[in-house]
Amino acid sequence: MQVDGEACKLKPSVITISHLNKATMLAKRKSGKVIPPQAELQNLPYTIHKISMPDYEQHHYDKDKLAEAAINIGQLEMIITSDLEQARGLINRLLEEKKDSASSSEWCFVDSCTAERFFRIDRAQENLHYVMDIASENLYILECGGGTVPQTPEDETANPSPSSNHKTSLVIPEMRIRYC
Repeated sequence: MQVDGEACKLKPSVITISHLNKATMLAKRKSGKVIPPQAELQNLPYTIHKISMPDYEQHHYDKDKLAEAAINIGQLEMIITSDLEQARGLINRLLEEKKDSASSSEWCFVDSCTAERFFRIDRAQENLHYVMDIASENLYILECGGGTVPQTPEDETANPSPSSNHKTSLVIPEMRIRYC
């Protein structure tokens, strides 16, 4: 295989590769063509809605009821390519302006587009999601202050091997593990 990806004929031989992927490459600039300037990214307006934990626990399978129960906080304009970490900063400023009770560490984003129900997005994974992936016009956040995690029918109890001597029980959000 050549550097540019073309195949080349080679008789049977032993090939020793060193400094893999370290070849310097030159690209010819195509003359005569003017590169059009990149269009500016447009801002999209999002209406921010807050869902309380009791409402989420009660109606987490019903998108319509959760949307009705959500409280309108305000509207923000965000660039299309904004990830959730950037959006968190804007929403925290909006919450401070509104003197809202939810502080920066007491809420999480809720995905309202992906499936038939709302899903919470872990704060550690906010840099992996774009706002436009989890919201169309309305962006939902969930107040995480207190409350329990709603259990789903898919949850199963995991049992360790019978050779285990432990008799403790651990509860992890959305997962139950029992040691027998």
